[in-house]
Amino acid sequence: MKVILITTGYSNVVDFLFHHPNIYLAGIMECRYTENNCYKYTLKNKIPHCFYKNFIHMSKWVETLLPDLMVTYKVPFLLPRYIFAKPQYGTINIHPALLPEYRGANPWFWIYYNMESKSGVTIHQIDEYEDHGDIWAQDYFQITLGTPLHLLQQEAEKTAINLLKQILMDWENIKPTPQKEGTNLIRTKKHFDFKKLSDLAAIDGVNLWHILRGFPFLLKKYIQNWKENI
Repeated sequence: MKVILITTGYSNVVDFLFHHPNIYLAGIMECRYTENNCYKYTLKNKIPHCFYKNFIHMSKWVETLLPDLMVTYKVPFLLPRYIFAKPQYGTINIHPALLPEYRGANPWFWIYYNMESKSGVTIHQIDEYEDHGDIWAQDYFQITLGTPLHLLQQEAEKTAINLLKQILMDWENIKPTPQKEGTNLIRTKKHFDFKKLSDLAAIDGVNLWHILRGFPFLLKKYIQNWKENI
């Protein structure tokens, strides 16, 4: 199967797709430049690579490579239909949460904020709406209180790769299922809400500690805010 990947930064997902025997990784587009980008990896392995410029550029790039399937991971914007529907099998996205809960970019802060004891990964079909398409595969992992974020992200990546293995092993028999809608779904409106974080100081010290273990860079902002208000 001819696959292209749209992502941001190098990850184990890149290496998995490149080495999978049933996949020809035809190209990688990165949504923005990072120090940990894929360029050296693609140069070494002779994989076509480019950085995102705009949707017109992306559309032409996809048309040139003619993939059977497109995979997105860590993409910070929604793709228009004229792009995600180009491949024969459309586009699937790797989302680091158990959809339909925690739709939206980077749900990690809210998973920590809500003291979730488990989270997971969902691989779903992309449609016009945010993290809304039919689910191809999904699995969860446990969260221990105070676990640093990078360890949970590593666990999420392992889970994502295992799910991709399952999908590729039984590709023709996979039957995607629609997401269950509800009025009380937790959504991620923005990556961080510092006001909510500050309010926790007087309410729940354990919750605050848990969040700062996940996002230690917020501690500096929290201390600065505390000094300004004493």
